[in-house]
Amino acid sequence: DKKVRNAVQQSDLILFIMDARSGFLAEDKKTFQLVKKSGKPFLALVNKVDDIEGADGLLSDFYCLGVSLLSCAFEQDRGVVEIVEWILAHSKSITSVFENSGVCLLLAGKTNVGKSTLCNALLKEDRVLISSIAGTTVDVVTNHFKYAGRSYTLLDTAGKTKKAQSKAQSLAELKSDQGFTEADIILLLIDYSTGPGRQEARLFDLCVEKHKAIIVVVNKWDLNGKAANTTKEEYRNNIQKKFRFYPDLPIVFISALNSDGLGGLMKKVNEVYGKLHFRVSTSELNRFFMQVIRKAPAPVYGTQDVKFYYLTQTHHTPPSFIAFANYPKGVRDSYRRFLVRQIQNKWNLKGIPIRISVLPR
Repeated sequence: DKKVRNAVQQSDLILFIMDARSGFLAEDKKTFQLVKKSGKPFLALVNKVDDIEGADGLLSDFYCLGVSLLSCAFEQDRGVVEIVEWILAHSKSITSVFENSGVCLLLAGKTNVGKSTLCNALLKEDRVLISSIAGTTVDVVTNHFKYAGRSYTLLDTAGKTKKAQSKAQSLAELKSDQGFTEADIILLLIDYSTGPGRQEARLFDLCVEKHKAIIVVVNKWDLNGKAANTTKEEYRNNIQKKFRFYPDLPIVFISALNSDGLGGLMKKVNEVYGKLHFRVSTSELNRFFMQVIRKAPAPVYGTQDVKFYYLTQTHHTPPSFIAFANYPKGVRDSYRRFLVRQIQNKWNLKGIPIRISVLPR
């Protein structure tokens, strides 16, 4: 099947899943040959093995593959831990295509906020322009450049010629942009003279929803004038009040037109990018995690105590973790936010989005 072949070619790791109730099918054999021929790491799973005692009988049809088999029952959450551990063990060898292109940045903001001006400023002043090509989706313009010897990819949505009929449609377009998915950091531009409004708030909420790292870039700071009608600290406090649920938001001030503040912006980009790649060993993480939950246990779920078994890091960019507990549904969003804050404080990750998922053991 062409779709299966394409999926195999585009994958880094493969979970090859078969159905114990259906038995070993000709389609399974064909797919297995395709997977094995790819040379990519794969894990052979047999799902719907509901009866552990009778597992050998159910698996007998699949032994002809000549590989190790993991029996699972996804409806009972059996086998999930083993799958996660296998993925973690093999994920270290995976390198994203965009990592080869350096730090990937997306310029976001309303019309006339200065996205194109900032793009031009970054590409011109003491920069080495490598290439500039039109993206394949929704006309995102992709620019590759170097700054202080480091490679960057800059995605600019300002090159769109088709105007959105409404702010909601504009937001929907951004949400579906390939660039938004691929960006490591969103540079959310705000016009100094108007400050953050509803559109910026919507963009910000979308970034938080998608766990995207954000740097707020206050452009046209030169309009503040020599009299300094507003200090940076005062302006920063106003933005923090607007986005009150994100108190450690990185904020920089620039004038894209005059190329002022670009050094500070790129320094902040590198700082955030470094923290996005934070990794911690499972042993160190759990020593800290157990201290936290002993001091502040999760709220009771109904009449049951929520018990955590362990926490493990699964990804970076952003740092992502999976906690295993007896009652995952009992872990409220407020307690999840509490755990995120503890991790941010412990490892100096303030302002960095962190994902915590909770699964049954």
